Amino acid sequence: MENNSEKICKFCGKQILSSAVFCPGCGSQIEVIKVTQVKPRPIITPKSKTSAVLYAILFGAWSWLYTYGKNSKKFWVSIILFFGIGLITISYGCSTIFSEYPAPPINYPIIYLVHFVGTWLWAIIDNAVRPRSFYEKYPLG
Repeated sequence: MENNSEKICKFCGKQILSSAVFCPGCGSQIEVIKVTQVKPRPIITPKSKTSAVLYAILFGAWSWLYTYGKNSKKFWVSIILFFGIGLITISYGCSTIFSEYPAPPINYPIIYLVHFVGTWLWAIIDNAVRPRSFYEKYPLG
């Protein structure tokens, strides 16, 4: 062997390069292949600010599904409040119909409408004031 640049295959006895992982003579694996763990880079899926604002205008709080990874809390808070107020409105209506003593005159449908319009405007403003880079580098932005 010369300068430790060659070695002998332990399976067939043929001289092979010291850097060889497989023997070219018999095909046996000589060295264990070292695998290094590569940290995956986050996938950037660019979004459009224009689309986000249009979705907000058309769908209100549901537009936060477009950038759900960053807006999931806003989406769920608005949905839970929306359905919570709806249940209160239904229970209010049932209590006035089936009760001998009707509930106090609170206008729950107006509260429901105010919440709906409020979250709709909130979604439009939230999507409109964000910098374009937030959408172009989503989800990193």
